[in-house]
Amino acid sequence: MFYSSALSTSTALCASIQSMIILVREMEFKQLSEGRILLRFFHVLDSRRALEECPWSFEKNILILNGLGPEDNPRTVDLNWCDFHVHIHDLALPRMNLGVATHIGNKLGIFWDMEMDEAGQAWGAILHIHATINVNHPLKRALKIRTTIRDEKLVHFTYERLSNFCYICGRLGPISKYCELRFDKGFTDLGDDTPYGPWLQAPMPVKGRP
Repeated sequence: MFYSSALSTSTALCASIQSMIILVREMEFKQLSEGRILLRFFHVLDSRRALEECPWSFEKNILILNGLGPEDNPRTVDLNWCDFHVHIHDLALPRMNLGVATHIGNKLGIFWDMEMDEAGQAWGAILHIHATINVNHPLKRALKIRTTIRDEKLVHFTYERLSNFCYICGRLGPISKYCELRFDKGFTDLGDDTPYGPWLQAPMPVKGRP
């Protein structure tokens, strides 16, 4: 299993991971290269929790976790995708179903599941989905979905457990003062009126998830 981080030492990073996951058994780690660490869990509950409760972060920077198959090369396994719990706002209640959730989730990245009842329907003001997102792309703030043949509806997104991201380009990792867009010809500094902001951070569920 892998984490990607361009920060700090592997020892400090893994100590932080151990405290976050609260391990049933011990964990081993090996530094493979800069930003790439191999983790070995000795209990299935530890590895399952590490995968299911993504995204994790260290010093407010995202950690990318990927499970390893028997034929995977630990030095080349893809670390460009990360699981997120996404809140979808401004969606009419009849639209809070598995079909719509799947459509939206696949627009964000790869849809996995949603919080719903036995009939495949969600209830409340917000639709909660679980999707895998390419971390090299800007975070999506909103999406137009078709509600009738002629009408469209704009829905908005927030994300649980967001790490550092740029308020100018919307990408995870860099903070705004280091954004590459600042060096583009014609760039205008908007001050605090940036396209992205802390409002993209969704609150964690009060009762957690099953």
